[in-house]
Amino acid sequence: MIVVSDTSPLSSLAIVGYISLLRQIYNTVIIPEAVANELANTSDEDERVTAVLSLDWIEIRQATDQ
Repeated sequence: MIVVSDTSPLSSLAIVGYISLLRQIYNTVIIPEAVANELANTSDEDERVTAVLSLDWIEIRQATDQ
């Protein structure tokens, strides 16, 4: 199953050390470029938040209106 996520669930799970739960439930998590930018620009947050972008099961895609 594939899921699309926004910033809050990803950053919250990363901070508490449970980001791996998403991979256990979903094979792939897709995030829009805007979410990737928010995760990358969390300078005052824990570095675990920015590390989410390096996970191989997180895909960054451009949002399209269908």
